[in-house]
Amino acid sequence: MHIYKRLVSIIVCIPLFYLGACEVLTKDSYDYLNDVETTDLSNENTETITLGTTKENIIKTFGVPTSEEGEGSIINLSYEEEGLQFILENNKLFEYTLIGSRHSSGKGITVGDSKESVIEKYGKEYYLKEEYSNNAQIGYFDKKTKKHIEFGLENDEVTFIKIVDMSK
Repeated sequence: MHIYKRLVSIIVCIPLFYLGACEVLTKDSYDYLNDVETTDLSNENTETITLGTTKENIIKTFGVPTSEEGEGSIINLSYEEEGLQFILENNKLFEYTLIGSRHSSGKGITVGDSKESVIEKYGKEYYLKEEYSNNAQIGYFDKKTKKHIEFGLENDEVTFIKIVDMSK
């Protein structure tokens, strides 16, 4: 009977251990907020579009979107040829993603640039979130202006750039 209890304990504990390990692996970007110092992101924009702008300003700048999705107060605008995605809440831009090389971050990083270029321009106060052996994200927080920028990486090359209003 004693061996049976031990066996049951082991069988129950092993899946719990793996679930706990998975939780660590799926750490959210904002879990790193207190681990890194602030980085100046006050000049982050694309063209004349900045966080907080309206849908009308985006359409005035880039034209009619390739697709528009959403319901209620959240809308997603996609511009496939431009390599841009915008997410608005209550008609205010709170997140946008650069997925093509036609546009750059506020400090000149574009899709295709190296991880080293990102660190050179944004500094060493970043978090690194590794997902797979060749995929990761490197990110920075501006705690003063409440902005967050994250660079998707594949084989240490930028695949997307996401800028988010953290005050939301």
